[in-house]
Order: sequence, then C-alpha cells, then structure tokens
Amino acid sequence: MTTLRLPNVLRDNQRRSIVAIVAVVVVIGYIMLLSHEENVMREYYDGLRSTNANLYLSKILKARGFDKYLDEYLALHDYSKPTEEAPLFLVGRWALFDDKKRVGDDFVPDTCVPAVEIEDGNLKFIDNEKNRYTAHYTMNGPTVTAHIDGRDDVTVQVVGYGSHLHHIEVHDKSTGATRYGYMCR
Repeated sequence: MTTLRLPNVLRDNQRRSIVAIVAVVVVIGYIMLLSHEENVMREYYDGLRSTNANLYLSKILKARGFDKYLDEYLALHDYSKPTEEAPLFLVGRWALFDDKKRVGDDFVPDTCVPAVEIEDGNLKFIDNEKNRYTAHYTMNGPTVTAHIDGRDDVTVQVVGYGSHLHHIEVHDKSTGATRYGYMCR
C-alpha cells in the first residue's frame, strides 16, 4: 500500500510555518500589486478624460465595448436639451432597409439609396429626391431623437455589439415606419 508523504521541506512544524508565511506574503504582495495597477489605470483614464476626451472615448470603446462608450459619451456631452450637434458616432450616411440584416462587422451596403444622412443641424432622407430638414438632437441612452421644425420627430435607436456600432433603427413618426440603417463607407 502506498502512503502519501509530505515533501521533506514540509515535514517539521517550523518549516511548514515558514512556507505558510511565505505563501501569505506572496499572496498579499500580489493583491497589493493588482490594487496599485488598478489605481494607476484609473488615474490615467481620469486624466485622459479631462485632457483628451476623444482619445478617452476611443480607448473606452476598445477596452469596455460600445455600451460603456455610449454611457461615457453621454456623460461628456449634454444631449438633455436639443442641440444642433449630432452625436459623433451617428454622423454620416446610413443605407436604409425594411428588414434587419444578419451581417458581420465588415458589411458595406451595395447601394446607399434609400438612405438617411445625419449631420450637424441637418437630417436628410435620400430616396428619389433629397428631403433635407433642419434638426436638433437630444439623446436618452441609446435613443437619439431628431427634432425637426414643422414635422414629426425622427427617433434613432443605436444598436451596438461588442466594441462597435452595428446598425441603427430609424423610426419616422410621420410615416410610422421603422427602417434599419447600415453605415455606407
């Protein structure tokens, strides 16, 4: 019959005590190192947030994903009151489709008509003709509302997966239609 035996180093009480103390010191040291590294990173991000907001947001997007990016974007930009400035991540032309597409990150629409074009102070629907409207934007979480003079509002739901904006869902209150937008590149 085989008996299990402790290694020679751990056979007497004094040696076991020394090994236990060393193990505790190593664990405590490791925890302190992790805590220090976390504090250094927190200070770095806090400093970056106040000195270079765009770089800060870019790093948050890569490290923590689109949802956290959106939270931080809203913390840095006030969209509680209508403003001409469109959210930076929405600026551009988005091809519109009647149905949601199951596509990867690298999807580029074959055509960008029909489309919605979002820019500072303007919102354009591009079909057979261009319908350009003066717009002011508000935002609550992932929902952006384009307030248009003399016309019903247009809401844009932002849908992000991982660290990118996948598509938008455009709801035109004047027609009652919801269409799905994918960025034209």
